[in-house]
Amino acid sequence: MPTYLVTFKLAPNTTRAARHDSLMDQFDDSEWWAETGSTIVVHDESPIDEFCQRVFNRSRLDERTDMAVVFDLDTRDARAHGSFVDYGLFHIVPWLEKI
Repeated sequence: MPTYLVTFKLAPNTTRAARHDSLMDQFDDSEWWAETGSTIVVHDESPIDEFCQRVFNRSRLDERTDMAVVFDLDTRDARAHGSFVDYGLFHIVPWLEKI
């Protein structure tokens, strides 16, 4: 079963709490740890693209203002979604795919 590291940044506005809750709801059927607040480690049965489809599209993340990155800790696959100002991550992790 894949282990994913999900890191995210939600824009501070009036809907932030609802967007955070909807993101966390995507992990209800998985074993997860999120003590740090903006990073989640998740055990999930789904392949990375299905996992990202759920996390990025079923939650209420706003791709114009929020960002999230998923790393598969087993295969080193990685996906990014949302609004990036600093594209340095894409140079550090050249296999990162923006979807």
